[in-house]
Amino acid sequence: MAVILSLASGPTIVVQPTAQAVALGSNATFSVTAAGASLVYQWSKGTSALSNGGRISGATSSALTISAVIDADAGSYSCLVTNSGGSTNTASVALTVIDPPAITSQPVGQVANIGNTVAFHVTAAGTSPTYQWKQNGAALTNGGDFSGVTTPDLSVHVTTLADVGV
Repeated sequence: MAVILSLASGPTIVVQPTAQAVALGSNATFSVTAAGASLVYQWSKGTSALSNGGRISGATSSALTISAVIDADAGSYSCLVTNSGGSTNTASVALTVIDPPAITSQPVGQVANIGNTVAFHVTAAGTSPTYQWKQNGAALTNGGDFSGVTTPDLSVHVTTLADVGV
């Protein structure tokens, strides 16, 4: 009687998950592609699933979707893939939550005479806000009478009535 012994090979990661940067309230999806028989998945946040720490309850498929992300969802995620032949962990990838910009301090109106320079300042919160000052709805460019048009601080050297506006 011949006995055939076969060894199950452990899973291999074919495609690693990729980092995600999503707006607050949006969905984020991580996915992994693995090769091997009878694969079992376990996603973790913050620490490797190999250590049993940070395991996400119910996150046991090849994809993990986090719905309506909040700031607390930001962090690193990985997936442990196992079968009867062993286990392997994916690379740890980041979820970055992008908070929308919000004006926390409005600029204050100025009164100036021709020849004076006035300064405007705005304070914004959020993830990496960008700035573009406008005059009467049209985007300003640096040079001439304007400087700082893409910063929180705008400087206007009033030379003509054309420099006056909203």
